Amino acid sequence: MPMLLYGAVTVQGGQTLSRGSVQGWLAGNESGAPLAISADGTFGALGGPYLQISGTSADLGLPVSFTVNGLQASATLGDCAPGSDSGPGVAWDAGIVCSVTLSVQTSAASAGLIVSAVLPAAQVGTPYSQQLQVAGGTAPYTWSVDANSGLPAGLSLSPAGVLSGTPTAAGPAAVVVDVADSGHPALTAAQPLGLLVVPAGVVVGATSAGSTTSDTGPATAGGAGTGTPQTTVTGTGGPGTVLSADYPGDPETVAPSGASGNIVYFDVSVTPDSAFQSVTIRRCALGPGARLYWWNASSGAWAPVSPQGPVDSGGCITATLDASSAPTLTQLTGTPFAASGTIAPAPSAGGSSGGGGGVVGGGGGGGVSLPIPSTPPAASPVVDGLTPDWGPAGTGVTVTGTGFTGATAVRFGTSTAQFTVVSDTEVKATAPAAGGTVDVTVVTPTGTSTTSAGDRFTYAPTFTDVPQNYWAYAAIETLAADGILAGFPNGTFQPDAGVTRAQFVKMLDLTLGLKPGSAATSFADVPASAWFAPYVAAAVHAGMVEGVSPTLFAPNATLTREQMSVLLARALKLSQTANLHFADASQIDPWALQGVEQAVAAGLVSGFPDGSFQPLGTATRAQAANVLALVLQQRAALTGAGSGASGG
Repeated sequence: MPMLLYGAVTVQGGQTLSRGSVQGWLAGNESGAPLAISADGTFGALGGPYLQISGTSADLGLPVSFTVNGLQASATLGDCAPGSDSGPGVAWDAGIVCSVTLSVQTSAASAGLIVSAVLPAAQVGTPYSQQLQVAGGTAPYTWSVDANSGLPAGLSLSPAGVLSGTPTAAGPAAVVVDVADSGHPALTAAQPLGLLVVPAGVVVGATSAGSTTSDTGPATAGGAGTGTPQTTVTGTGGPGTVLSADYPGDPETVAPSGASGNIVYFDVSVTPDSAFQSVTIRRCALGPGARLYWWNASSGAWAPVSPQGPVDSGGCITATLDASSAPTLTQLTGTPFAASGTIAPAPSAGGSSGGGGGVVGGGGGGGVSLPIPSTPPAASPVVDGLTPDWGPAGTGVTVTGTGFTGATAVRFGTSTAQFTVVSDTEVKATAPAAGGTVDVTVVTPTGTSTTSAGDRFTYAPTFTDVPQNYWAYAAIETLAADGILAGFPNGTFQPDAGVTRAQFVKMLDLTLGLKPGSAATSFADVPASAWFAPYVAAAVHAGMVEGVSPTLFAPNATLTREQMSVLLARALKLSQTANLHFADASQIDPWALQGVEQAVAAGLVSGFPDGSFQPLGTATRAQAANVLALVLQQRAALTGAGSGASGG
């Protein structure tokens, strides 16, 4: 079996590639089929498609080589199923599924890296021009707007990287730009940029910049007399430079969803050469229930800043941004922010009269207080992270974020999970049966959390011998999550082994909700001390099963496919029959014929691709799981346990 890989591609500095393909192979083997790089810099996915690395048993442990767009790439191994062997390099192993990160250095003629992407606000009707900066790779560079993005009306991007024009419509824009170098045009770097276009007549405050040359001293921008009197932005752990500009007023065309009261906008920038460990934003002149929002250029939407404190006694909100916040420190590249619940527009340093000529703002006697709703609308929940973010169905997962109070549902993809709300910032959930990588969302009366990279949970197989591409994987995971089936002490399920009568009866009892009863039976081979005795007794007393004789049950005998069909038909009280067209229908024992017809009519059993049913063939543990998973789905139509007919 080949080794199956999926993952991501980066270049030096963490820039994501969004074009091209990856290849991998063992020394001496021809390179395998290439796998395309997606727009988000990933290739393949858990659950497929995979980058397949072929080999034989003699190749076990040999290193795997990779190229990205024809350039040699280094590899870092991530999670593997089964097992976890993370670390540098990839060693070949048969049938294992692993994540891997491939890295290409800029010195290898990779794409240029966008290092200066601070975009100041533009204004409707006012000419705008901004040169985008890039470093790395080989000049000259060629710039373009990403195919999945666009520019505000009236602006264009030249191949030389000049963003210019006269905006004609107000609002925020999620602009994604691509840059390719002349050394290797196949490699393209992409970066999302936030650009806010404010309406004509809105006063844009002067940019406030603060810098420090100390590793410990702060750099502060904003404050009285700087053009941003309501915002103080402080970067610590320098040296570095932090910048901020305020947009007094309330440009309604860009209001965040759920924001209340008057809204004031500002931006924050940290220059690329800065070494800050964190940046603290303090926004004042706010009423009760006010919130800070930031413009996420990647998703093209406003999102609550996380973490952020409540409005304090001085009418201010404080938010400290670092590598784990939203936005992160590295995302502060002219990023727009919005403060809802602002009591008055920001006064200008000169104290000019507000309201004249359509200009919003003003100081002195020109400020007008706006009413703040006594009960502002609550924001939708936000999921920031999962611990753990990888595991099988049934894994206990701690969901962290904000706005979880009153949660009504937690979903893993489309599957609903059992959960407990611990606090407004924490929910504990149990991963339901599913597969692949899914978004975990929290539902409250105020809305559903928006999906993001931080809410993704990757399912790992429960059993080491049932990979996600196994035909009955979903059925086995579903029953395992519900406690209907279990594996063996060595972590295997042995899906292709025959299912015994005792194993099937236990699974059938649990599927139908039949509680184990007294362990006493008339069967000599079912001692009361046996693990299966209570399940056999309950099924016998319900009339679901009989022994192979009045005194023997044969618990360890494997079931045939026709016997399994009869047990299902009896337990579910099936009555509708179907005409059988199997090539080997004549081989079905007469006593089992009606049971097979009923199980086929109910859609619980079927034949093989060659047209046969193989009635005397052994029913495997995987086949039994698949049948019982169908029973779970059809419980509304198929009534529960009943009394029996004869047969084995």
